[in-house]
Amino acid sequence: MTIIQRLATSSLIYTLSNLLQKGMAFLLIPVYTHYLNADGYGILSVVAALNGFLAVFFTLSLHGAMTRFYFDYRDQPETLKSFWGTQLTFILLVSTAGGGALLITGQWVLAPVIGDVPYMPYVVLGIFISMFQPVFQTLLALLQTREQPLLYAVLNLANFVITIALAISLVVFWGWGAEGPLFALLAAAAITFVLSLWILRHEVRFGIQKEHLRTGLRYSLPLVPHALAGVLTAMLDRLLINGLVGMSAAGVYALAFQLATVVAVITDSVNRAYFPVVTQILKDGDSAKVDELPRVALYMVGAYCAAALGLSVFAPEIVALVAPPAFGEAASAVPLIAFAFALNGVYYIYVNILFYRADGTRLIPLATVVGGAVSIGANLFLIPRFGIAGASMAMVVAQLVSVVFVALIARKYEVVQWPARRFAYLVGGGLLLAIASQQIKDWSLPAALLAKGAIVAAGMVALFVLSGGSPRAVRDAIGALRRT
Repeated sequence: MTIIQRLATSSLIYTLSNLLQKGMAFLLIPVYTHYLNADGYGILSVVAALNGFLAVFFTLSLHGAMTRFYFDYRDQPETLKSFWGTQLTFILLVSTAGGGALLITGQWVLAPVIGDVPYMPYVVLGIFISMFQPVFQTLLALLQTREQPLLYAVLNLANFVITIALAISLVVFWGWGAEGPLFALLAAAAITFVLSLWILRHEVRFGIQKEHLRTGLRYSLPLVPHALAGVLTAMLDRLLINGLVGMSAAGVYALAFQLATVVAVITDSVNRAYFPVVTQILKDGDSAKVDELPRVALYMVGAYCAAALGLSVFAPEIVALVAPPAFGEAASAVPLIAFAFALNGVYYIYVNILFYRADGTRLIPLATVVGGAVSIGANLFLIPRFGIAGASMAMVVAQLVSVVFVALIARKYEVVQWPARRFAYLVGGGLLLAIASQQIKDWSLPAALLAKGAIVAAGMVALFVLSGGSPRAVRDAIGALRRT
């Protein structure tokens, strides 16, 4: 099976699965925006941002060490069990101790972050959610590494069903307000925590082996600044909007972010399928397959930009369909956020070589710390002047800086000549078309849809050509999918 065939099959499963998991928030948008108002939606956004930070501290990126050293120990089952068990035991200890400490001191420690969001019950619920989630996320990472997309999808589906059923029941029928979604997430996190431990019971040997822990921490600790900077870049905007503009504006921006998350789901899903494939190719040293990687990468980036373009062009209509008029401003922020996520897909391509090289992880934080610093500065400068539009501008700038920086520092280890200029044409051209489509205002609905459809069609053709596509390539890809 070729690289493209493997990626097509796995990426499809991961994308559908992740659309259920992350698309849960998208499907709940009409419910939340009608029953919670902008302030309630803003509370959920702030707590979600806080959970992103806590996830980094509670795992110390040890799940990254578990996936990386799988390739070294998979032919030594007992060593692998001991290695995985050591990392997972330490994650449990850290999350329990860290969560307990925050429950006692968080009302004062987190005050600068949460702004006007009440500590009880919202932040407390968020802390409990963060304590339960790391084991489930670790299990998903291991399934991805072992190329088990079906079980991955089943578990995500179970999590989706539990969460969405509880959230709708608590918000719509019992009128719990913003507490409802958080209780639903907590219940789902507790259930998947127990389920994950049960699934992993034969895969890990709990306890701590000092040598394994040293190996894991030596690999993962340099990734902590990287992960923190990544979370900071992705979530600082919502926290700053909440503090500088207000909870209502944070809720409007959160809607734009959720809509654009469709692109993030695609980039993340493709990378989940891509990383184990490219890791195995690099480990085997197969020069023919290495030479095929730039073509695969162009197809990937072209697909990211196509998704971002389609979503951006029709963002005003989507916002009007799923939310009340008070959220209308969200549509203007969607294009920049969506293409920032497309840039993140390019970032994945460059950074994977550093994840593969055990001695390269120490360099990864350089790019994300620089990107995080740019994000802080840009958000502080742009949000007071342009509101949520400023936050979306800052997101693009920070992500672009991260891509350029990681591409530069990865050159020492890189064995592939990536088509950087064509990456830039794909992202830049798609973004310009998306921004141009925002000028279609006050048109009749049929005329607007016709004009926007023409823009999307022209854009898709341009992206297809820039990514090196051809009718034969399309035919071969469809044939590969039919044979899988």
